[in-house]
Amino acid sequence: MLGETRILHAELRLFLKEEQMSTPEKIFAYRVLQNWNEGFLEKAGVKGWTQFDDGENWSGEGLSEADDKAAEDDKADRAATPISSSSIDAGTGRWYAWDLTEAVRNWYDGTWKNYGIVLIGEVKAFSLKSFASSEDIAQLNRPKLVITHMPPELIESISSYDEANAADNDGVYHPGQSIVISISSHNKQTGLVGTVRIQSVGIIPGMPGGYDTGERLLEDKGNGTYEYVWGTDGLGEGRYQVTARLVDPTSKRESINSSLTIQLDATPPVAISVSVNAGAKLVTKRDITLTLSARDATWAFISGDLSPTDTVMRWIPYVQTVPATLSPGDGMKSIKVKFMDDASNESNELEIQVQLDEMPPQIESVSSHDVDNPTDADGIYRPGQKILIIAKTKEGEKGLKGLIRISGKGYDTGDQPMKDEGDGSYTYLWESGGVPDGEYTVTVTLTDTLSRSTKNSDYKITLKSTGPSNPKVAILNAAQFTTSRDVMLALQAEGATEMFISGDVVDDVNTFKWIPYKQSLLVTLTKGDGLKTITVRYR
Repeated sequence: MLGETRILHAELRLFLKEEQMSTPEKIFAYRVLQNWNEGFLEKAGVKGWTQFDDGENWSGEGLSEADDKAAEDDKADRAATPISSSSIDAGTGRWYAWDLTEAVRNWYDGTWKNYGIVLIGEVKAFSLKSFASSEDIAQLNRPKLVITHMPPELIESISSYDEANAADNDGVYHPGQSIVISISSHNKQTGLVGTVRIQSVGIIPGMPGGYDTGERLLEDKGNGTYEYVWGTDGLGEGRYQVTARLVDPTSKRESINSSLTIQLDATPPVAISVSVNAGAKLVTKRDITLTLSARDATWAFISGDLSPTDTVMRWIPYVQTVPATLSPGDGMKSIKVKFMDDASNESNELEIQVQLDEMPPQIESVSSHDVDNPTDADGIYRPGQKILIIAKTKEGEKGLKGLIRISGKGYDTGDQPMKDEGDGSYTYLWESGGVPDGEYTVTVTLTDTLSRSTKNSDYKITLKSTGPSNPKVAILNAAQFTTSRDVMLALQAEGATEMFISGDVVDDVNTFKWIPYKQSLLVTLTKGDGLKTITVRYR
C-alpha cells in the first residue's frame, strides 16, 4: 500500500478443512501481545501450547494470560477483549472471515505492534477445527488477509485570504478585494494540474443571471500549494461557492473539493452609538465604562481624550461594554468610536463629549516618624525630637494645597503649609522642642484647584519626657549560675516599648540594637567561663 493509504476494511479469511467432535461455535480473534517465533511454533507441536520460543514460556498456557492494555505488557500474552468473532456453523470445505479492520489500521499507523492474532473458541470441551495454513498444498485454500483501501485525497485543504493582507482569512470580504484561493495538496504533492470555479449561491443584487467564473487554471506555487487570485471588483453582496479540482497527470487520479464558501459584504456596520456610564454627561472619575452599539460590527476602534490601555487606540473585538480611562485633568473630554465588520467595511467615526470633574482629594493615611530614626514611627516621642508628619492621598493625587494644624492642651500651631513631595504625599516637619508632654491632634486639610477640600483629624501624637520606670532584668527563675551559654532573661519596665541589650552577650538580631520590648528573651553569653555582665536599657 502507498504511504498514508486510507484503509476502508480488512478481514482475515480461513478455509476450514476438517472437524472432529465439533459443534457449531464462535471463534474469537484476540490481539497477541508477545513476540513469538514462527519457525519454532511450526515445529513445536504441542509445545506451542506452553512456549512461544525454545525455552520461553507463555505467561499462561494457551495464551490464557490476558490484558486490555494498549501497549505490550510483560505479563499478558494477549488482549482480554476480542477484536472480532466468526460463527463456525456451516461445516468444512468453506471460508470463514474475521473483521480485522481496527487491528490493521492500528498496525499500519504504528499505534499497535503487529504480533498477529490468536483464535480461541468458546467451546470448553474437546473440539478440533483444522484450517488450511500458509503451507497448505492447495494454494487457493491458504489464509488470506483481504484489505480494501484507497489512496488519500489529492486535496488536503482549501482556504482563502486577502492578497494585500494574508491575516484577513476569515472568508468574509468586501467587493473590490483581491482574494487568493489557496489549495494545499496532500503530503505537499507537486506537479499536479488544478482548476478552480467560483459560482454565486442564491440571488446576488444587481446580478440577475448569477455569477460563474467557469474553470480557471490554478497556479502551482510550489511546495504543494496551488493558487488563484479572484478579483471581486463590481461584484454584488452574497455567497459564492468555490469548487477546486486537482488532477495527477501520471496516475490520472482526481480530487474535487467544494467545501469553501466566500461571503462578499459591501455594507458597513449601521445604527452605531456610544455612551459613557449609561448616558452620563458629567463624570467625577477618570475610569469610565463605554457602551457600544452597532449592527453587524465585529470590531471597534476607540480613540480621543483617553489614557492608553489595551482597549483603546487599536482595533478590538466588538463588545457592548468597554472599560476606558479618561486622560488626566478636569474638563471636557472627547471620545471617538468607529466600527468595522468581517468584510473590513468601516463605519463613519462617531464623536461624543463628557465633562470630567473628579472628586475632592482623598486622604488615604497620616503617619509620622523621627527624622533621625525613621524606624521610630509609633506616634510616641520625646519633646525635642524632629517629627516628620506625612499625609498620603489615594491614587497619588499631586498639585494639591496642604495645610496642617497640631493642637493640644495649651498648644496650637495654627494652619501651617505642607510640602508637596510630587508623588501624592504631603509632609510637614514638626520640631517639638519646648512642647509640653501630652497628646496632640494632627489635622490635615488638602484642597484641589476647584477649591474642594478634605480634612482628617484622626491622627494623634503623644509627647512624653519621662522614660520607663521600675526597670528590671534577671536570669529566668532568678538563677545566679548557669552551665549553658543560652540563658532566658526576665525583663520588666513600666511604660517601655523598646529595649537595648548589650554586655557579655553574642551580637545577633536581638542584641546591640533597639528592639520591641518583651518580657522574656533568649540570649547567648560570650564564650569562656566566669562572671558575665548583661546590660539592658529601656525607652
